[in-house]
Amino acid sequence: MDGIDNTITYKTKDIVALLDFTDEYRNFTNTQQNYQRLFEKYFAKNKPFLDAYDKAFVSLVPDTANEQATDAAADQASAAADQARAAAFALIDSERSKIESAKKWNRGILMAGDSVLFVTFLIPAVVSYNTPSSDALAEAIVTEWNRVFPKSNIKKSDYNTIFSGFRKPGIAGLFGFR
Repeated sequence: MDGIDNTITYKTKDIVALLDFTDEYRNFTNTQQNYQRLFEKYFAKNKPFLDAYDKAFVSLVPDTANEQATDAAADQASAAADQARAAAFALIDSERSKIESAKKWNRGILMAGDSVLFVTFLIPAVVSYNTPSSDALAEAIVTEWNRVFPKSNIKKSDYNTIFSGFRKPGIAGLFGFR
């Protein structure tokens, strides 16, 4: 990506690991209990990356306690934003490569399925980390996805919104009651 320094403390392979969705994620049954279990598993698996990413991001964010704004602080803020864009670029570029390498007849299906995984697991996990770094990363992922895949317009999502949209287990769920 032009103008973005990729020399940050975590490695590209670390963010690409966020795309490691096993069949368990791709084929889960739509209940709150299953979603909660899988989301917690996904978040725990990817928390080490989010910790490393946050540490790198925080090191770039200017100290706002110092009231004397400097060009260096503006440069730091710009570097933090660049880090979010670089991470999102690496993630979406890996996804784009995977989709482009699929058979032509399967690309649309693959992209649709993966966009659901992004909105259901990846973005809510990043948002759930609940730091300025994770918010910037989630925004950058959504922006980059929509730039690369303009026909698949995704939005930023969070765990509680997704969780509340699933059927509740039990007899009420069998009859469509929430």
